[in-house]
Amino acid sequence: MRVIVNLPGGFGNQLFAYAFGYALSQRLQAELYVDTSTQDNGIGRELELLNFNVEYVGRLSYVYKHNLINRAVFNKLRRRNMIGWATKMYCESHPSIYEVEVSNIKSDTYFLGSWQSEKYFREYRRKLLEMFQPKTERSVSVKKIVETVSEQNSVALHVRRGDYVSIGCQVHMDFYDKALQLLKEKLKGHWTLYVFSDDITFCRRYFIKYLDNISIVYPEYQSDNKTLDDFLIMSRCKHMIMANSTYSWWAAWLNSNHEKIVICPELGMWTKDFYPNEWIKIKA
Repeated sequence: MRVIVNLPGGFGNQLFAYAFGYALSQRLQAELYVDTSTQDNGIGRELELLNFNVEYVGRLSYVYKHNLINRAVFNKLRRRNMIGWATKMYCESHPSIYEVEVSNIKSDTYFLGSWQSEKYFREYRRKLLEMFQPKTERSVSVKKIVETVSEQNSVALHVRRGDYVSIGCQVHMDFYDKALQLLKEKLKGHWTLYVFSDDITFCRRYFIKYLDNISIVYPEYQSDNKTLDDFLIMSRCKHMIMANSTYSWWAAWLNSNHEKIVICPELGMWTKDFYPNEWIKIKA
């Protein structure tokens, strides 16, 4: 039996879909295939998943064309031909609501969705921690920062702006003020804040008001893939203040500090089963 997962969107969404598919294939003793057509056709983000040591039987892809008749008819036929005409299709009902019935499949199935809940794959956490490590050697400067944050009482703070600003779904900065106040109450002794963002200039201006009370670092390093290296460093910090982002969700989830504090924004679709119970949620 085959489990085939479509890899949607960007970095974090790809990790969710893969983790879902991997766990399901292990649970059902099925073969795992990944559909990378979205990334192969230049739709959306880069195929970041393959920067990790992930395991799968095969990679599938079909040609996607953008004109109306292809979107309405021929792309669907190409996908069906790629996965097999007898393969069933399963579309999730909601990205952050756990659907227990997915484990009841009995034949080859193609899964279309985001699958944004650890309930799908939590039992395979140890294996996912092993696989979601960069395949290639990182730069000396990156490894030095990783070593530093691993030894310090470090807090990663992620601010996503960029496309979020243009479509109006960025978290209000009041969330970060509340989160930092909460950390001041919970963390003992000295701690250092590491800020990660696609708009560091904005963050430097905003967080300057905290410089008298908090040690703040904006990591700089040599990199051939800043998205991957920021992610790696964030995941090695002891604690985390997230954005409303699957990218920082995964950095927090892969954090292996047993006493970690994760503070996350609760809003929109980032509710229900999206966050682990032990994470601290602030309405944003």
